[in-house]
Amino acid sequence: MTGTRLPRVVWVLAAGTFMLATSEFMIAGLLPETAAAMRVSVARAGLLITVFAVGMLRVWLALASAMLIMGGVIGTYTHITLLLTQVPA
Repeated sequence: MTGTRLPRVVWVLAAGTFMLATSEFMIAGLLPETAAAMRVSVARAGLLITVFAVGMLRVWLALASAMLIMGGVIGTYTHITLLLTQVPA
């Protein structure tokens, strides 16, 4: 080990990934208790996980699409600006 530290962004991404992954798995572990509290069958309560996962998928797809578009627009205008500002005199 050379003693180099990971950038802060790596820790933030790791924490975000952990939280997103465990949010679906946590409710799956509590499924029998959730079904009993809602007075429905375990299968019907399982639909709750499916609905939540589909909702999360739609949100993340929309966010990823928006980031892709914004990255393209910003990259295009930044490239043009850099070309215009670096013209030799």
